[in-house]
Amino acid sequence: MNKNLMIFGMAVLLLSVGLSGCIEDPFDGTWANGILEISYIPEVMSIYITELTFTGGATHLTLNVGNKTITKTTASGTYETEENELYIHLSTGVTFSFAYSFDTENGNDILYLDGIKFIKA
Repeated sequence: MNKNLMIFGMAVLLLSVGLSGCIEDPFDGTWANGILEISYIPEVMSIYITELTFTGGATHLTLNVGNKTITKTTASGTYETEENELYIHLSTGVTFSFAYSFDTENGNDILYLDGIKFIKA
């Protein structure tokens, strides 16, 4: 193999690896101060997301579950986006989808999920 071609190939590889590490995922971080109802069965159970943490394709949710007695619990899984839709795939096999958008308010990063505001912590 031509030595110059090999050096060029290595340079392209290093550049592409270096640039891929620079692409920031806008979801990365913890988003809180919102209450998003994801399930409601009258007189039986309500489930609300109160905090979301995204890290490198994985997600961790803090949930309030219950009706008369509220239990704080967590769930983990992965996430992906398609156009303006966020899909959260929990490790239990359940998938939630939400319309999402980002904004900035008073210097704070804001994530809207189905119109509910979460502030980046």
